[in-house]
Amino acid sequence: MHGLNLMEAPVTADSRLTPILQWFEHQGWQPLTFQAETWSAYLAGNSGLIQVPTGSGKTYAAVMGPIAEMLDQPTDGL
Repeated sequence: MHGLNLMEAPVTADSRLTPILQWFEHQGWQPLTFQAETWSAYLAGNSGLIQVPTGSGKTYAAVMGPIAEMLDQPTDGL
């Protein structure tokens, strides 16, 4: 079990996350470690529960993995 790590995340080697990391950079942001770990876990086929305090970045942690996947494998419609 991992504790909450609000430290900035290292750059990941998964090329599917490149557009996400570029978007964060464009915003002037750096993803937090738990966010990047969540994205990588999702893209590896894992699932889990995100439990951090309100305002800590859960939404970005939860949605950017699926968005990265959709950008990597576009389909017609949703």
